[in-house]
Amino acid sequence: IDSLTKGKLVIPEGVYNLDATVVGKQDVYIKGAGAGVTTLKATGNFAAIDFVGAQGAVINRGGVSDLTIRGGVDTGVWANTAAHGIRVKWCNRTKVENVIFYSCYHGIDTAHNFQCFFNHCSPNGAGTDQNFIGVFCEEASTAPYNDNANMFSNCIVQGVSKYGWRLRGFAGSKFTDCEGSDGEIGWYLGDATTFTGNTEFASFVNCVADTTTSNGWKISKGGASASFRRVRFINCWAGNTGSAGWLVEDADDCMWSNVTSISASNYGLYFDGCSNCTVSGGVLSDWGTNGIILTNSTNRVVVNSISGAGDVG
Repeated sequence: IDSLTKGKLVIPEGVYNLDATVVGKQDVYIKGAGAGVTTLKATGNFAAIDFVGAQGAVINRGGVSDLTIRGGVDTGVWANTAAHGIRVKWCNRTKVENVIFYSCYHGIDTAHNFQCFFNHCSPNGAGTDQNFIGVFCEEASTAPYNDNANMFSNCIVQGVSKYGWRLRGFAGSKFTDCEGSDGEIGWYLGDATTFTGNTEFASFVNCVADTTTSNGWKISKGGASASFRRVRFINCWAGNTGSAGWLVEDADDCMWSNVTSISASNYGLYFDGCSNCTVSGGVLSDWGTNGIILTNSTNRVVVNSISGAGDVG
């Protein structure tokens, strides 16, 4: 790959042990013979593949497709916190497609991106194949590309230890037909630790959280952010959750259309400290305590046409 300035690096069928990170480059595409056919296996506490640019040196295009990545994480101990599958940072229009991730701290780790594409990716596995977090989108407060705008479609995250999706920074991103199952929380949005701007401008369409020990979806301004706002959830679903189907804290000007929560141990929808939010249409069933809780709302949350909500607390 060091000799390429552009083009395709094709890796045949087989298992390839890595003793260092494979460093991707602009306009270079790493392609296997198929997920489950070509495997790159990291042997230590480092990312298997990096497409990582820098401020003033953004990587344009390039990408990875059609292979399996096995990270070097110490499953169950989780001390190897750098053992990610692929890192995509400071990139523009880079693509990751048809990749399976096992044994990674973060299957996919992103920051400072602009219109990067992740399609048909699947961090999953159990036992020693388990990932700690499936997809991690870091807060990114340094221009350019402080938005971390990524396009995820048809990505299935299952069998994780902690979170399916941990999205601290994702402004401008779109998530379509994606799933986060198992672990503590399927989708954990917001709660940036250092970013002081607004967490905003994203859409989630036909996305699912399923079989979690805590909340299906946790959405929170939290942390250091000025606000969590202007995010849209359309035809999204939570099921079989150990606490709330949807826990929403301090959100502003967000919208849920045709929302579903099934078999939540506590609450179907729990809104705390939210303002100017709208929930329109959907189904809540088999909740343990209340269908909907509205508390500490600084302005208003408008809820209409929800089936099975029961008493609103």
